[in-house]
Amino acid sequence: MDVIKRLRCILGFLTVLPVGGYCSLREAASGAWLFPLVGAVIGALAGSLGYFLQAFLPWSVSAAMAFFFLLFLTGFHHLDGLLDLGDAAMIRGGQRQRQRVMHSPGIGTGAFGVGLFTILVTYLALSSAENIVSALVMAEASAKLSMLLVASMAPPAWSGMGEEFITTLRRSRGAVFLGVMLYLVIVAPLAGIKSVPLLLVILVFSYSMARFSQRLIGGVSGDVLGAANELTRMLALVVLI
Repeated sequence: MDVIKRLRCILGFLTVLPVGGYCSLREAASGAWLFPLVGAVIGALAGSLGYFLQAFLPWSVSAAMAFFFLLFLTGFHHLDGLLDLGDAAMIRGGQRQRQRVMHSPGIGTGAFGVGLFTILVTYLALSSAENIVSALVMAEASAKLSMLLVASMAPPAWSGMGEEFITTLRRSRGAVFLGVMLYLVIVAPLAGIKSVPLLLVILVFSYSMARFSQRLIGGVSGDVLGAANELTRMLALVVLI
């Protein structure tokens, strides 16, 4: 697949945008180095909406609408993963019990608490940004880089849709290197000196997330990658304040 086809593949994989075409998990994994670029596109779309709305609405409302639109573009899938992981983290049983909780419908107090905290801090940090477009471009590119890193740092927690994606990516170290390089090309001109602490935060958090998930449920899953996305976006916006 050429770069344009891979980009369409990843856009269709990570968003609800009608880009057309079918993308298998293996194809998505082989093009995962494009995750930061897709994140930047998502952030630019949501940030542009916020920038447009601030001409008619208070800044706080515009930021909230931009954040909601960003979550909508991703189909709320990553947020769902965060909620599932929040519930699993509150279970005192073994890994099997936590896995069952993550597969069960509904949300508990763990999901509510983690979800509320993440959404609130993300919104407050975003509403403090000087430029909502560049802030969301950098934050979403950071979030997608974290997904790429976490997927490459631990084995799949169970058999399923995410298994092939994670296994393929773990064998493709080149994709991780290319993803980091692409991320720096996108973020460094916007963040300047802050790109250094931003990248360090992403690397440390991604490693910690992979190790935490491995202890919690025995590996990494699609829900864990979604949780990493949401939490990294929040951390990136806080660093950029």
